[in-house]
Amino acid sequence: NRIGRIRHRVIAGRSNETGEAKAGAHGRHRPMTGSDLLSMALGLAAAAAFTSSFALQQRANLVAMASGRRGATPVVRRREWIAGMVMQPVAFGLQAAALVFGPLALVIPTVATQLVFMVPAGAWVVRRRPEMGDVAGGAAVLVGVVAFVVASQPEAGRDSAPPGDWVLPTLAVLGVWTVLFLLGRSFPAYRASLWGAGVGIWGAIVGAFAKQLVATASDGLGAVLSSWATWFLLLVGVTNVVWSNLALRSGRLSSALSTMASLTPVAALLYSVTVFEETFDPRPAALIVTLAGAAVAAAGVVSLARSPSLLSLGAASAGHRSGDGPAEASSAPKA
Repeated sequence: NRIGRIRHRVIAGRSNETGEAKAGAHGRHRPMTGSDLLSMALGLAAAAAFTSSFALQQRANLVAMASGRRGATPVVRRREWIAGMVMQPVAFGLQAAALVFGPLALVIPTVATQLVFMVPAGAWVVRRRPEMGDVAGGAAVLVGVVAFVVASQPEAGRDSAPPGDWVLPTLAVLGVWTVLFLLGRSFPAYRASLWGAGVGIWGAIVGAFAKQLVATASDGLGAVLSSWATWFLLLVGVTNVVWSNLALRSGRLSSALSTMASLTPVAALLYSVTVFEETFDPRPAALIVTLAGAAVAAAGVVSLARSPSLLSLGAASAGHRSGDGPAEASSAPKA
């Protein structure tokens, strides 16, 4: 079928590019290829689509609040909310397409740049202009991610793995999530950050199993429906949506989003190495630039988490959930 032919051409092209790079560099790690760049572009598009979905639904909530209408019915009838729901499968489709063309270790850090798009989206929702600090923070995240990817040069390993190879990595990340969940219950002041980190872990699990499913899709619809990865991904996806809503409602929106964006690439790297056997440039200089890129991206995440647009969005969301008076409603957009 069409997906199988596309994947065959991509894998064949990647193998040729990899062989040429290794032959020309006497065993050094391969440079980035056209497939990698396309994967990054699709990952950025997926990040923008995920953010647009959240922003549209959040705007529908705030407009309904400003009009004095309570409950879910006025919200789900709004065009913004419907458009946000439509954007969800679009975003997942873009992420799946990115995983066709690139390794997991390249795609997930790129998709995790959602926080960069969240700031202008939050500014649109609460009707305020982004500040220069927001631009600087977003630039730091993008520069850091690009430096991380270009320096580490993640190279695809295998496209899928047997169920047994998933057990230990999944138990490990779920163990970390359990600790974060219990700490969040014990320390309410840090709950948003801790549970946001847990959402990041679930996001990495979804991305990893999506890559497994993409490989299965080349064998046809029957193989997809009969694959264990399909039903596990469905379970994990629903859990991720539920847990995301709990985390975003547990405290400061900016705190949850920042830890979410930070933990997703970390957990994804575990799957990329242990399950998909992806490799990275082992040279010391590449390692230094990779770590520096990660540090710059992390600094940008911290900066964006303090964005007035995100803080205003979180305050407006809290007012919508609590049903408080005009103070919160006054900052909501008009219909």
